Amino acid sequence: MIRKIYPLALFGFLASACASFPRANNSFTVQKPDWVNGSDAQYPNSFYLTGVGTGGSQASAGNSARAEIAKVISSRVTVHDTVSESQGTQMKNGRSKNTFSQSVAQAVEVASQKVLRGVRIVKYWENPVTKNYYAFAVMDRQKASIGLNDKISRIDKELKDWDDQLSGSKEKFERARAAMKVLALLKARDHLAQELEVISAMGQVPPLPIDESKAKFMISRALSALLVSVHITGENAGSIETGVVEGLNSLGISAAVDSSTKNPDILIEGHVSSEKLTQLPPPWKWGKSQATISIENARSKEIFSQFGAESRQASSISHSDAVSRSETALGNKISRKIHDAIASYFENI
Repeated sequence: MIRKIYPLALFGFLASACASFPRANNSFTVQKPDWVNGSDAQYPNSFYLTGVGTGGSQASAGNSARAEIAKVISSRVTVHDTVSESQGTQMKNGRSKNTFSQSVAQAVEVASQKVLRGVRIVKYWENPVTKNYYAFAVMDRQKASIGLNDKISRIDKELKDWDDQLSGSKEKFERARAAMKVLALLKARDHLAQELEVISAMGQVPPLPIDESKAKFMISRALSALLVSVHITGENAGSIETGVVEGLNSLGISAAVDSSTKNPDILIEGHVSSEKLTQLPPPWKWGKSQATISIENARSKEIFSQFGAESRQASSISHSDAVSRSETALGNKISRKIHDAIASYFENI
């Protein structure tokens, strides 16, 4: 896979924002104004998000104040699964192109950056003793909410279209494709919805246009309907092969060893090697296992993913035990990478 969301660039707007906003109130007083403590009756919390920043200059204080508002948003937003989970770059006709998840994640990032560009510095104050500057930043909740609502409505339209395909498709590959797109869009929408809950004065988020529980059930069914055949060669390949099969099954993919699979949809082939790392000093004994894996669409004979994986594990008992531990860990690691690669492939075919 697309790891773990890819975090939004909440602070990328800081440098350019200084020149784009109206000039703030530059009148300085000896007495510390009330807003330095974080609140101002002129900008009530019900209508504005506010932030106070400090620095050695007006510019640095302003950037600090904008960052405070960005932190208010980011600290309240929890992304359970990153939008860019299956993010990557594919090649087509010798040229790179974004995957579906990557494109969706970039759209979410752009929407969030536009919201943060609505932050204005409205007041400054210079401490006459320390010569430090303070800045008061505000964001109009209503204006910021409009942009997020617009982006959510666009995602909802696309989400409804793909959910209809997920429910209506009878063909296994088409159903898997729709399932992965619905999943990516649900994750993107969830992030924007949480931002909107923080920013909106009412905290209201438009209802989902689909039945989320039903959609997630259909996504699980679509992925589990794919039959995956696993064939791995090399020293102790059997234990790795078994570990990969068990790992994929636990992740919702129906996998079996090659000898027991008929008419698979996906072929997993690989080679594994293990070694005792005797050159490392005691008291720990170390073992290493590594593998090369290829994943093929059994229908088209297209190899759509190739990767290498390695695991090093320690044991207080023996080098053989360390090798065994490394093989188990490697099987788990390979399973996750295969799961992500399959999900990303069907999302983009």
